[in-house]
Amino acid sequence: GGNTEVGRTKKEANSKRKGYGGNIEGKGSIGNRGNTSIGRSKKAAGKRSALRRCSKMVLVLKAPWLDLILSGKKTWEIRGTQTKQRGTIHLALSGAGGQIAGQCRIGKSYAINKKTLSKHFTKHRIDDLSIITYRKPHVWEISHARRYKPPFLFDHPQGAVTWVRL
Repeated sequence: GGNTEVGRTKKEANSKRKGYGGNIEGKGSIGNRGNTSIGRSKKAAGKRSALRRCSKMVLVLKAPWLDLILSGKKTWEIRGTQTKQRGTIHLALSGAGGQIAGQCRIGKSYAINKKTLSKHFTKHRIDDLSIITYRKPHVWEISHARRYKPPFLFDHPQGAVTWVRL
């Protein structure tokens, strides 16, 4: 038809017109073939981007507790209230300028009295229970802890104490 350029097939003319056929002819300066790929190319995701995307929530912890959780020695996090958060979450070090050090899963969350708490040292790893000043302590059951090497950086908003949303 009169629609195609001279010496080109309809497909070649259409691919050039749509703007995503690439520089098929390799025209340009000598030594520069231009874009020789045909079709749209998807930008590759980062090597560890799936880890970052696995959760939108970051729990901020102080150093000794974070290390105990990531080593698998601490399976109960003791807090003053329950959490509705379940599933995989990121763990960040408090005061480290926004470093996500690892991840874990939160299963159950329930209230516990201090007498019962004293019987489960191996789960919470708190030597001196007098540091727990909560009127009604709560257990957050933690499992599947895993450390990230190297840690991720994230924007830690000022004033965020417990949870940060990514």
